[in-house]
Amino acid sequence: MTKLKADLALLMVTFGWGISYYLTDLSLEDMGPFTLNSNRFLTAFAVAVILAFPKLKNISKRTVKFSFLLGVVLVLVYLGATFGTLYTTLSNVGFLCGLTVIFTPILSSIIYKKLPGKKQTFVILLSFIGIALLTLKDDFSINYDNLLGDLLCIMCAVSYAAHLLITEKAVTFEDVNPFHLGVLQLGTTGVFTLILAFIFETP
Repeated sequence: MTKLKADLALLMVTFGWGISYYLTDLSLEDMGPFTLNSNRFLTAFAVAVILAFPKLKNISKRTVKFSFLLGVVLVLVYLGATFGTLYTTLSNVGFLCGLTVIFTPILSSIIYKKLPGKKQTFVILLSFIGIALLTLKDDFSINYDNLLGDLLCIMCAVSYAAHLLITEKAVTFEDVNPFHLGVLQLGTTGVFTLILAFIFETP
């Protein structure tokens, strides 16, 4: 893949990620957050299995274990974003959930006990200033109207950062197939959110 194609692919992913918040907001008018996410992930899992069934062979136990763990973390990611959409503004959702790029080096520094570089530190500080400007009132007091939603979106970003680091660790093992890992965690997330939908939401 050329650099131009890679950049265009990233642009499309970014566009899709951004518009997903708006579509999520619309979908929540007709269904609960757990139902929405169970539909999303079980459909994605079913499509992936149908289209790539021949490739889903010789799945290792380690892949299953990591897929289960990543699926649980992914539940936190999407529930944070989905519930956050209910309790704060879409602009806050977009910015706060996008802070994964900041929390990833922070968590990595904690795990590996290595401080981030000067540029990363500068960007991290700017991002926290951005958080303050978005989430605080004009007099810099706490905006309790959006506080729950903002915290849920931050949980989403932190959880996704953890998801990336766990994935990075998982694929270092020779018996872990990245494709198997991606497909199985879709199923795990779908099943967990379906169970939560039956418990907390009215059919």
